[in-house]
Amino acid sequence: MRSFLTSLFALIVSLFIGILIAQALAVWSNGSEEWLVAFGLAMLVAGAVTVVFFIEQLAFGTRKAAYVTALILTAIFALVAGMLVWASITLSTGPADAARDGPLIAGIVLPGLAIILIQWLIVRWRVPQSAEIPVQPRFGRGGQLN
Repeated sequence: MRSFLTSLFALIVSLFIGILIAQALAVWSNGSEEWLVAFGLAMLVAGAVTVVFFIEQLAFGTRKAAYVTALILTAIFALVAGMLVWASITLSTGPADAARDGPLIAGIVLPGLAIILIQWLIVRWRVPQSAEIPVQPRFGRGGQLN
């Protein structure tokens, strides 16, 4: 139940922040209906990242596993974002056309990175602390120090 509530909380908070970033960029760039793509992709990224972190919590549930999961998700997202930027540059008719697409590409990439970061922070914060291993070995049932 703890994993489910953590994932639900992370989904709500990260989606709110991701949509807020996309909206701020849309207002800043005087965007129109093409920004619906950025909002839709923010929702898809938030859902996918939530599922991945939920599975990570059920399978491992450690801070190190959450860190590795966040790194892998960031690498995959960076690869996809790089392909998006490359496609925008190669398919544009000129430098002015590519510069005009810049705010929309930032509106797709930045909320996704913020969503991954926020979900990682929340999952890492909610992971139960592992018990410390004693420095000296303990023997017997009573846990007596030697």
